[in-house]
Amino acid sequence: MPFRRTAGVPSLDIEGAHADGRAGETKMFESAGVVLAVLLPFLIIAAGLLAALAWAVSDHATPPSVARIADDARHGRPVGTGALVATWLVLTGLTLWCGYVLAFVVVHALLFTFGSDVALVGLVVSAAFLIATPIAWGLLLRRQSRAAAQH
Repeated sequence: MPFRRTAGVPSLDIEGAHADGRAGETKMFESAGVVLAVLLPFLIIAAGLLAALAWAVSDHATPPSVARIADDARHGRPVGTGALVATWLVLTGLTLWCGYVLAFVVVHALLFTFGSDVALVGLVVSAAFLIATPIAWGLLLRRQSRAAAQH
């Protein structure tokens, strides 16, 4: 028995358009989701870098609340350690996501421009970057928390 469509129930065909001929909204939402998923980490990192640059240029001292959290982290107290771990997770996640997107684009550009041998080198370099990212953020945050706790 062939499939019968029930009258009055909107359905989507393979192309994403409604059965009654209206343009499909699913494609619009899918493309907006992709753009948001790709651009949002870059925007968050850019905003963080601008805030850090503004803080560094302003010559303001470390706020007491940040120094207290850094001191708690240095002494192994749960609040400071939790804040440090949460910061590490966010920075590592954002950097890995942005690094993955950039590596994806660069490796494909190398593949289509110079061939598979050069793309393999690019893939190895990007893998080394992605593996080193959590370690580098951990060392940097540990050093910064110790420096902030001493001031």
